[in-house]
Amino acid sequence: NTLAKAYMHNEQYAESEKLYLEILQSYGQNSDLYELHNDIGYLMVVQNRPAEAIEYYLQSLDSYQRIYGEDHPTTLMVMSNLASAYIETEQYELSEAILLRRIPLIKQRYEDVHWRVGSAIDGLGRFYLRLNDFVRAEEMFYQAETIYKEVLGPAHNWTAFTTVILAYCKAVNGYTEESDSLFLESYATLNSNRDDFNYYEEQMFERLLTHLTMHPMDTWHEKISLLQELVR
Repeated sequence: NTLAKAYMHNEQYAESEKLYLEILQSYGQNSDLYELHNDIGYLMVVQNRPAEAIEYYLQSLDSYQRIYGEDHPTTLMVMSNLASAYIETEQYELSEAILLRRIPLIKQRYEDVHWRVGSAIDGLGRFYLRLNDFVRAEEMFYQAETIYKEVLGPAHNWTAFTTVILAYCKAVNGYTEESDSLFLESYATLNSNRDDFNYYEEQMFERLLTHLTMHPMDTWHEKISLLQELVR
């Protein structure tokens, strides 16, 4: 299993898949190989095979829910993975149902105002953004930003990332003046922190730019260029 993971992270996908399938055959389909099923699901995703990933994520999720409960942290993670695979196969109703279900489960596990709740709501906002539903996306990003500001503080990078995309949604929805103000606020934070991004935050920043460039808007070309310069 460890060797299969190493192959996967080294992008030797055929070798990785061969080992994973050998393990599955050794243990049989009725075993609770929830971690293994999740890992194979991820292997399918990185090979752009989301339909196959769904099958493994469903098996993993079933085991985690039955053994550890619906609000277990890893159960919640697998739910997120499954929702992403549904998005890639354009099964949007199934994805939305999972993303909506995760939020009360995270609140149940932690508390109503927690960074994990903010992250789940932010993820739902990005889902609506993908569907070009900027009204609902704006509402989700506003809720996520409010939680991040309270829990992490206004100068935290996660807060700033969400504020940027909230500003973008407001611009699309016609609130130009408010959008500009929010962008300047978030850009100042990110510019101040530009030398302190950790690896995970760099990945978050790249995903943010991907979302913005998927929905080009003439009035935001200069703003996006400023953000891209920060990443560089």
